[in-house]
Amino acid sequence: MTGKSKASKAAKTPKPPSSTVSIPLLEDVLTPEEQKQFNAELNECKKRSADSEYLTRSALEIRNKIISARTEPVASAPQRYPRPPRMLTLPGLVPVIREPHLSPLSNWLAKTSIFAPRRSGPRRDTGTKWVELASPRGVTIYYNGPELDMADHTLYLNLIKLAEGRAPNDLIYINRANLLKKCGYAKIGKSAYDWLRSAFDRLMQANIKIVVDNTILKDEDRGVFGQDVNAIEIVRGQKIQKLNLTLQIMGELAETPETGDYFFTLPPTSLALFAGQLFGYNDLLKRNQIQKGSRGDLAAWLQSYICADHSGDHHPVLVETLWRHSASNSRLNDFTARLKIALGTCKDSGVIRSWDMFSNEKKQKLVVWTR
Repeated sequence: MTGKSKASKAAKTPKPPSSTVSIPLLEDVLTPEEQKQFNAELNECKKRSADSEYLTRSALEIRNKIISARTEPVASAPQRYPRPPRMLTLPGLVPVIREPHLSPLSNWLAKTSIFAPRRSGPRRDTGTKWVELASPRGVTIYYNGPELDMADHTLYLNLIKLAEGRAPNDLIYINRANLLKKCGYAKIGKSAYDWLRSAFDRLMQANIKIVVDNTILKDEDRGVFGQDVNAIEIVRGQKIQKLNLTLQIMGELAETPETGDYFFTLPPTSLALFAGQLFGYNDLLKRNQIQKGSRGDLAAWLQSYICADHSGDHHPVLVETLWRHSASNSRLNDFTARLKIALGTCKDSGVIRSWDMFSNEKKQKLVVWTR
């Protein structure tokens, strides 16, 4: 994650606490309206005490009270509930995809270094500053939080997959062991669980600011932002004078004390990442195959960048653009050599069908691939 630091007098976006609230495992799924009631009453309990046993007991009592108050039977399958009020042009929070191995990813995340291939060593944190990232044309993206790597990215993609069709702030259940397997862990032990907890903490502290200033978005970029993101609408060919969104990519985390299983939430403002056609689909099976290699991080980042474009077309891009957008710390020549290996890995795993690299009339290195 590189770029110039942007000094700002604005207050830093509050980071979520790293501590978790213990919530009992809910066997009966609540409807969206019941979930709102549950969250509201549990928040009142949090104001009275932060004791985990008290909150666990209170959450169970609230849940039982809500279920007992039902006058009509409720279907147990979440997908049969009425969808929440539409805030975007998508069902629920993220689109429901039939293929179990595909997960959507915002183009704004895919084509920047919010998640970046990084070398091992101490992670940096932006502290109180917003750092400007190399961003796609027509948009400026700033980041605030700890440095995120491609392992964090794979976790995020799997969490988004679990959240498909769910309303914002819903408690979404996960099993740690199953989640770690999906993230590519063959052996699951204490070190894996410790990594998962630290990765969750990093995602909870990650904040993004997206600024679109005086530009016209393409037809395929149209979408609608709901009230939680200032009711700003993007429509076909309309000029946007100013769009300034600050959002958190991961919401609260809760843990069941008996099993150690987690619940997570996604905040309403994160809906902006899935507006209109501003996202592509990452193949999680190919992602795991790519990351098994010793140099898989750049190929994994490149997979997301590639999937942000339409399939079937030839996609030319300057090597220097990929160098800047991936926040590489290596020299351009060294990056070019690593990029060739990453492109070969993407081709071998089926992300692209072909690729070529050559110099243009300005003697700039250009790479072109076909999905």
